[in-house]
Amino acid sequence: MEYRPTWCEINLDNLIENYNNIQKHVGESVAVMPVVKADSYGHGAVECARALCENGAKMLGVAFDDEGIQLRKSGIDVPILIMGYTPIDHLAKILKWGLIPTVYQVDFAKKLSIRAEKKVKIHIKLDTGMGRLGFRQEESVSSIMEISQMKNIEIEGIFSHFAVSDEKDKRYSYSQMKIFDETVTELEKRGLRIPLKHMANSGGIIDLKDSHYDMVRPGITLYGMYPSDEVDCEAMTVKPVKEFYTRISHIKHINAGDSVSYGRRYVADSGRLIATLPVGYADGYSRLLTNKAQVKIGEHRYPIIGTVCMDQIIIDITGSKGIKVGDKVLLYGKGLPIEEIATHMGTINYEISCMTKERVPKVYIKNGLPFKVISTIVEQE
Repeated sequence: MEYRPTWCEINLDNLIENYNNIQKHVGESVAVMPVVKADSYGHGAVECARALCENGAKMLGVAFDDEGIQLRKSGIDVPILIMGYTPIDHLAKILKWGLIPTVYQVDFAKKLSIRAEKKVKIHIKLDTGMGRLGFRQEESVSSIMEISQMKNIEIEGIFSHFAVSDEKDKRYSYSQMKIFDETVTELEKRGLRIPLKHMANSGGIIDLKDSHYDMVRPGITLYGMYPSDEVDCEAMTVKPVKEFYTRISHIKHINAGDSVSYGRRYVADSGRLIATLPVGYADGYSRLLTNKAQVKIGEHRYPIIGTVCMDQIIIDITGSKGIKVGDKVLLYGKGLPIEEIATHMGTINYEISCMTKERVPKVYIKNGLPFKVISTIVEQE
């Protein structure tokens, strides 16, 4: 397999192990709906979804309709829940491709009911404290009961979303669960029993057993990362699925006083041995890592020096032995965690994982071996 010397390795074996560990953690009576939005958090939605469905996943979650359509066009036929906003003028699309919309407005449900020619499943969204989408508690019961009487509408699920389930203090999360439980109870008093109740994201899955209800929605943990260092990471083991690599393209000596890269933000104070790497912010390796991050070659770390460019970065390999052009360089992965990169940038692992750009080939690992390369620039043979 030939591909660009900057790439991501996506370990589907680890993905499936994580999925199985999540299922084991919540118990067989609770369904696990993998969240594959945002291109599976930068891991490649189609290949990840396919592997998950082949290994037991019965439903998938996406953010918007086009993500679901991409999966349908790739042969994924399990139910797909659109967890976010669907514009009214997209109703024909979701009906054509058999996608499940999230409903949080009576008017949307009315128009869906009119447009649908047969029963269509929906999930109701409650705003229990996130402040984004969803019926607020004071309007929820009457609105949901009205929707339940509409022709062609089948309320399959009802859900909400935690705001701070990844924080040590769970009081706000418990208050959200209380609102959710009260709403569900009131609906049941009025004769409406909804089959799928779900609320737990990764933080809830790990720390809030009572939030597991009928189904959980793992995102970040599915891809081998924890939502924060405040959750009980020992309660459920997951392995990173993605590693980001490049190779050395050039090595040379510079002298004291020589500068490196744009803006002369690094000036050598002595003779140095430096190496250029063919990766930059256009690949998702941020300019904010300038003079901050390290890379790993073999068992040793080396600092980035100078400004991260669009397509290249430079590292200081002074004192190293045997490093040569073509050597493999780890940008993040085993021994150099993605969380370290996030800390340097003042952000979270979620964002770093999603930053990898389409021009970076994805090399998929299955049964311990590479089996497929996905590149949007050049089709692999």
